[in-house]
Amino acid sequence: MLVRRSWTAILLASLACGESRDSVAPLTISPAGVNLAPGGRQQFTASEVVSWSVAGTDAGAIDSGGLYTAPAVSGTFQVVATSADKARIASATVTVSLGTAVSISIDPTNATLAPGAAQLFTTTVTGSQDRTVIWSVREPAGGAMADGLYTAPQRGGVFHVVAASHADPSKIAVATVAVGDPPARVSISIDPTAAALRAGESVRFFASVTGSADTSVEWTAPDGGSIDAQGLFVAPGDAGSYRVVASAHADPTKSATSVVTVEGAPQVTLSIHPQSVTLSPGEIIAFSATVTGSSNTAVQFSADPPGSIDANGLYTAPVTAGSWRVYAQSVADPNQRATATVTVVGTSSIGVTVDPAQYTISANEHSSIIIRARVSGTADQAVTWSVQEGASGGSVDAAGVYTAPPNTEGTWHVVATSHADPSKSAISAITASWRDLHDHGGTVLASPKAYAIWWGDPSAWASDSKAGIEQVLGGLDGSSYLDILTQYMRGAKAGLEFAGSLADGAAPPPAADLYSTDVAAEVCKVLTDHGQQPEADALYLLFTSTAIDVAKVQACGWHSWGSCNDVKIAIALVPNSLGNERCSYPGVGACDAGITVATHTLASIAVHELAEMMTNPFATAWWDDSYPFMDEIGDSCAWYVRECIPLTGHLWEIQSLWSNAAPHQCVSH
Repeated sequence: MLVRRSWTAILLASLACGESRDSVAPLTISPAGVNLAPGGRQQFTASEVVSWSVAGTDAGAIDSGGLYTAPAVSGTFQVVATSADKARIASATVTVSLGTAVSISIDPTNATLAPGAAQLFTTTVTGSQDRTVIWSVREPAGGAMADGLYTAPQRGGVFHVVAASHADPSKIAVATVAVGDPPARVSISIDPTAAALRAGESVRFFASVTGSADTSVEWTAPDGGSIDAQGLFVAPGDAGSYRVVASAHADPTKSATSVVTVEGAPQVTLSIHPQSVTLSPGEIIAFSATVTGSSNTAVQFSADPPGSIDANGLYTAPVTAGSWRVYAQSVADPNQRATATVTVVGTSSIGVTVDPAQYTISANEHSSIIIRARVSGTADQAVTWSVQEGASGGSVDAAGVYTAPPNTEGTWHVVATSHADPSKSAISAITASWRDLHDHGGTVLASPKAYAIWWGDPSAWASDSKAGIEQVLGGLDGSSYLDILTQYMRGAKAGLEFAGSLADGAAPPPAADLYSTDVAAEVCKVLTDHGQQPEADALYLLFTSTAIDVAKVQACGWHSWGSCNDVKIAIALVPNSLGNERCSYPGVGACDAGITVATHTLASIAVHELAEMMTNPFATAWWDDSYPFMDEIGDSCAWYVRECIPLTGHLWEIQSLWSNAAPHQCVSH
């Protein structure tokens, strides 16, 4: 805004000196406005010799010849041209947008012309307000081009019309023009020219088109039957003669015909084996079926409940004694059905067990657990799930996933009942209690510094990972998200100073050895290489270009502590998330699709470890010890995103953190 006022002042000063507006030619810039991606370039020109500049800081750069380079951030910026006598200025507007990309398409993309003939081409430009294009013909003497109207040369050949975006000349669209003599006369043939089928059988036809570059055909079966776009003909159920016609797309008046003779369908018969059998409860036997009179010998099996049979005829007897039937039905003729008799004698030896038989989960609103059931004495492993206390005791789905009542402490009983023998069941006792963190009195770091250390080849991370992590670490201080930690700081307010990034370009250990890496030694080496001393109140997050071997380590990142020059330091290892499917963040894109999945994931893992380093840096302060493992502030809410986190102008999909304050759950602020 200050620059614009100075322009006004200059113009008024010029007029005050007695210069007439008509006596001085206006100074103009071309283009007057342009959209660019971060780092994009644009050549500007002026109506006379000028000196070039940009208004403001971090607004990009322009050289003496008018070549402008956009900054790495989005925004609206001004390119300024000042006349040689410094009495006049002109400006152009540059809009820099993340994700903005110019694209161009041309229509038509292909054309066939006679020598000297003309064809009008049109273009569509997206990603820029500048819709103008630059036309050209790639081949010398390949024809003439004016405002999209192409005129073919007086010679045959293949030529290419090129349309380049004026806003971004690197974006082009190309159309191919074939110039030659008028096409030869179209002709078409069909193969086979005749066929014999039974009802329901099929045959594939092929067509050959000559005299045109367009060899596509349209298939029809005017007398009956069906034929698809690839020439596959299926015979109808009635006997008779049926035509198959192929018509040339290039000249629909040209067609070829084949005649299919269809014979009547033979009588389908079906038998099942064995026709009768005696089994014990839960015993398994294989039934088979024989189909004659059709090439389609498939059958569908079914059985009287409570017995069961699969698609391959494998039958499991019920646990109840009695007489039951098994059925086989022909797919070719569903009216054909065969029946077998099964006699079940004896008693059931079926048993049911569940795992876990008892378990303790959090009483917060999203707590759930998978319970697995095993049925012995039968191949039928199916169970029916229920909750003994009814709806007040939570819910369980068909897969055994139990969800506790929200925000309620208590013990509930999940029942797995055998499908094969409903008299047999097992119970899993699930206790829900608040998973609050407990203060064990050790050190907390209320207002530490945070360093990001990048170990490895920078190109191994996603292109936006380093900048994204720096934005997140730099934006946490003063945020409502970081303020969640204040309740654990024993009267102090949680704060964070991002001290910057350090780098070691050497290759880190491979994925299989990453877990055993001496993180403290690498951090100490990087600090020494950069002439820095270790700080006891700092957090050192070591980002590695290699990903973790999830088959070996069931963690996507971890924190610990170590010693550097006799100073005890808090450290964390954050492996690369790019290409690591197990650690890839679920549902990414809902908050800010402009940030890559890998960077969303890396940020969430880093913040998870950072929160735990502040509240429990040396495993002596805050954690939940009601479980056989140490659950810290991030562990209790791992991979759970309650809402998008606004930091430094972006919405981040960062996991929630556990809050002891009501309502005892994962929160985001």
